[in-house]
Amino acid sequence: MTWDGAQFFVTWASADDDGPFKPDIPRSIDGRFVSAQGALLDRVTVAEGPFLHPSAAFDGSDVVVGFTSADHDAYAARVRRRGGQVVIGNPFAVAASPDAEDYVQPVPTTAGRVAFLYTRTATEPLYGGVLRGFLGLTESIGRVRPTR
Repeated sequence: MTWDGAQFFVTWASADDDGPFKPDIPRSIDGRFVSAQGALLDRVTVAEGPFLHPSAAFDGSDVVVGFTSADHDAYAARVRRRGGQVVIGNPFAVAASPDAEDYVQPVPTTAGRVAFLYTRTATEPLYGGVLRGFLGLTESIGRVRPTR
């Protein structure tokens, strides 16, 4: 959940409509804007497909939602609500490698830029398969630049 100064945005992984939630078979990442008074506003699908572990942050102009694919790659998408219209950007890869990336968390930095914290199972011989934390930065258009 995040706050943009006027409204909240809440996000979750949705299950199949025909049964109870199965965390290994979600169908989408969904979200809803909620007014400061608690009124339910627009409900949106941020990304369709088997995605998990959504989290959200406000970067000064957009809500940025981070999530993990069933293949353990980290993705994000931008959501904007202005004047009653909701615009959702295409999902983009935050980290996609043969290793497992999970639990991506967007963190606002400066206007239009977002840092992404995520975990990755580091299989390089130096690390021997341990879980490590990583940081990536985006430009305002959504490209991710890894940092060291």
